[in-house]
Parts: sequence; structure tokens; C-alpha cells
Amino acid sequence: MFQKHIRPLLVALLVAFLALTLTFSSVPGAHAASLRPHLPACYNASTCDNTDPNSVQGLDGAACGSNAYTVTEKYGGGKTISLRFSRNCKTNWARFTNSLYILGWSLWVERRNANGSVTRSNVYSSWGTTGGSWSDQLYTDTLAARACVSLADGDWCTDWV
Repeated sequence: MFQKHIRPLLVALLVAFLALTLTFSSVPGAHAASLRPHLPACYNASTCDNTDPNSVQGLDGAACGSNAYTVTEKYGGGKTISLRFSRNCKTNWARFTNSLYILGWSLWVERRNANGSVTRSNVYSSWGTTGGSWSDQLYTDTLAARACVSLADGDWCTDWV
């Protein structure tokens, strides 16, 4: 009889412990960088270009995407194209959000090099969804960049910043 009541209690306690562990491990905090596995370093064009901003880290150990902010954006008709920047990694990437169903799009970021040429990141494409996505990043440091998305009605880019 005693075992009959203890077993469900132990199972309930184990489930509660696991739920709390998962909850607190997913909450970002000051020590989040020390909790995740080592990420590759991003510190120049050869180590940063065409990488996912959430999959590489700057010299401070934080993922490039963790401390990013929007530099400029263009919006209208339920969609927004944003140019994101990470001070930590000195990189830019494009972020596209849409609240309406769009059949498909392609997304990238461009860097204007010192010699005037333009480097384009790998192109990220998505089909038939709503929500948001982001491109790979490019190391820009002090160079101008812009974010672009290609839609059925043509390319749509932020201003060069």
C-alpha cells in the first residue's frame, strides 16, 4: 500500500524537477554564454562571412545575434526588412518579418567594400510562410551595408548605412 502511493509521488516530483530545469535553462541571463557549448569565433571577414549570427560568437564569448540591434528598416504592407548589427562581432545581416502569407522570398545582406565592389551574403530562401527569418551575416566593421529581400514584385532593400 505504501509503495502504491509513493511511486506516483516520485514520478510527479521527477516531472516537476525536469520542467523547472528546462524552464530555467532556456531563460537568457548574464551567464547564458557560459551555459551553451563553445561556438566558433567570429572576428574578421574570413571567420564571419556567410555564418549564422546565432551560431558563431564574438571575442566576448556571446553569440553575434545576442547583442544585436536594428540599424535601419523598411516596412509596409505587413512586411519589414531590417538591417541588424552586432557590435560584438562587427557584422550585419538581414531580417525579414511578414504578418501576411507570402508565397516565397529570398533574403540576403550586402556589404560595400572599400574598393566600391559589393559582396552579397549567401541567399536564404523560404516558401509559403508567415513569420520571420534572417540571412547569414557579413563582417562589415566600418563598411556600409544594406538588407535586401526579393519578393514576387521585385527586390526590396533598406538604405545603405
